[in-house]
Amino acid sequence: MPDAPIFALFQEIGQIFVGDLWLMIVMGLAILLWAVYLKKDQNIISCVKWSWLLVLCISTLLNGSAVQSDPIPYLQQWWYISWPMIQLLKMAFGPDPMAMQSIAIVGIIVVFGMLLYQLNVTVTLPSINIQYKDKDQVPSWVTKSAKLHPSLAKSSSWAQSSPSSESPQSWWLLWLWSRATTAITSSATQPAANNDFTTQWLQQSGPTSDAELKSFVKSKVAEKLWVSSSADKEISKTTMTFGWDVPTYPLRLLTASDRSGSQVDTSFIENKAQQIISKLWEFGIQVSLQWYNIGPSVVQIMITPATWVKISSIDSHKDDMMLALKTKSLRIIAPIPGTDSVGIEIPNPYPQMIRLHELIGSQEFIAATKDNTTNISLGKSIEWKLVVKSLEKMPHLLVAGATGQGKSVWLNDFILSLMIQNTPDQIKFVMVDPKQVEMELYSWLPYQLCPIITDPEQALKALKWCAIEMDERYTVLKNARVKNLAEYVEKTGESMYRIVIVIDELADLMMTGKKKDVELVIARIAQKARAVGIHLILATQRPSVNVITGLIKANIPCRVSFGVVSQIDSRTILDQKGAEDLVGKWDMLYLDTTMKHPIRVQAPFVDTGEIESIVTYLKDKYMNGIQESEIYHPQLMEILEKGSSTSDAYAELLWWSDDADDDALMRQAIDVIADSRRASTTQLQKKLSIWFARASRIMDMLEDRGIVWPQEGSKPREVLI
Repeated sequence: MPDAPIFALFQEIGQIFVGDLWLMIVMGLAILLWAVYLKKDQNIISCVKWSWLLVLCISTLLNGSAVQSDPIPYLQQWWYISWPMIQLLKMAFGPDPMAMQSIAIVGIIVVFGMLLYQLNVTVTLPSINIQYKDKDQVPSWVTKSAKLHPSLAKSSSWAQSSPSSESPQSWWLLWLWSRATTAITSSATQPAANNDFTTQWLQQSGPTSDAELKSFVKSKVAEKLWVSSSADKEISKTTMTFGWDVPTYPLRLLTASDRSGSQVDTSFIENKAQQIISKLWEFGIQVSLQWYNIGPSVVQIMITPATWVKISSIDSHKDDMMLALKTKSLRIIAPIPGTDSVGIEIPNPYPQMIRLHELIGSQEFIAATKDNTTNISLGKSIEWKLVVKSLEKMPHLLVAGATGQGKSVWLNDFILSLMIQNTPDQIKFVMVDPKQVEMELYSWLPYQLCPIITDPEQALKALKWCAIEMDERYTVLKNARVKNLAEYVEKTGESMYRIVIVIDELADLMMTGKKKDVELVIARIAQKARAVGIHLILATQRPSVNVITGLIKANIPCRVSFGVVSQIDSRTILDQKGAEDLVGKWDMLYLDTTMKHPIRVQAPFVDTGEIESIVTYLKDKYMNGIQESEIYHPQLMEILEKGSSTSDAYAELLWWSDDADDDALMRQAIDVIADSRRASTTQLQKKLSIWFARASRIMDMLEDRGIVWPQEGSKPREVLI
């Protein structure tokens, strides 16, 4: 066995770290440590860092005695890893091996403790229970502490005079209870001068055993903490915590990209460019070839027009160029932002698929996560550059695309990009899936605030709850005197998770009888929720003005559009044409407030098997011994299940509707009609600041009650009061 190649390899590597002393013991410990890390799927960078520090400290401890020998062969072999540390310790403490070894032992204890923390190992320390049967044995610190709090003083005097003082008493628990009561009472908003639970309990009946005293202290401390948190009006949060490192799942669960397909050659591009130039010259438009870009799904040919050529004339001959190129899709960018060229984009005959593994595993994405953990991997541009945007800066997103264009697949990319950067303590999702099949894979994950919502009525309730949550968070920020979530975390040190609302089909919500309520609550969240970490992702395959209304568009300037069926739909989602010319298969346009023209991006693809693997991994990581009902928000679940809430504010928001205010509006309408002696729907719409449909309904109610005469053609209604 000593002659085995693997043994020789370990021996050569080990000598670099620890020399000839204790070689096999230290190397065996390092191998065992790596095996534990790999078994627990820990971060490899953290594994290397702490393993290296542990081996360094052990090497210093074992080889520190080498400084006593003269000559010292160890110091001539300068490439031993512990040589710099031994030299530093020698300069600081002299050639004293005892001091060096003491420092090395302290380092081993600290590093080993950090390793236990990284591996989430729970260490249970033995409890110490000090009991005193005789009152003379009571230590002086108990007497001194009793002076600090009346309840402890009374309990001490009771213990000294009680007939049952022979029973064991846990004086340290009484002292701890007094200090906790003092600290909590001083921070609560209500004074607790006449609320001394310890004194009352001790006066009524003394503790007969340590177990009874421990139970009493535990219950009262919990009660005090609950009262204090209620007085401070903290946000209701789930009590479960998930302290794990990021990335939360390994990249090996995703499929890597394959670039083994055919590539576009230059002869194809030269041929297409010549056809474009020839066709434009036929119409008297003089252009020349500038450059070209071969993207994942399209080829962009850049042409430069003559100085006297109008850009609009090139755009007007789009159909003629499509005829000459014999292509089913052609998009013109006139001009390309920042250049003097016009871009003509045609489909790539050999499209390349982009996988999610390629994006979130890239150096650009990893570098972006160091400053922000809300990055979204949109895809790759025509120049094959990674496009990464921050959800925090968006902060809301409107997504549209016809059936089969890749909209739902991209939503999966969006969700998985956020999950790999954040633990369940940092981000929560509210997913609305009226189609019931797109997001069902994510059910029963601790990232969810509630189960996947499929009913439009429940979706509206969830949106209104998010609006209430938004107001409560603003109250917290106001009390902390900060402006946004980042400042709050930096100032107070308390965590507050982000909430991402993902609606896969907005049209299904807008077609319900409460379209106005849906529109108003979405607009309200989009207007204010950015500072408190609540984000909206609205997707629809029907980008019409009935679904994406002007009020919603005005508050969500960030847009993503996949292929749509008409130029009207493109103008609805992007406020300009272009989305109707996309080639499909995850080809999309992205537009935000920082750009005038949208950029073309090839979105990544992730299949169902990859999603199932990641979800299974996250469930095994976080959900061991946890029930599904324990991970959801209790107030939100109560609203969704019972249709009621625990406060008047919730009830007012949940059950408010147009019908609830019709009686009040009708009284105002009667006053308007009585003053003007005119009755018309337009008049009510203007005076009461309501929509035309609601004004018409109010007018019909007035007619039913005999206040106005029925409509007769174009004549004004007669007022009967």
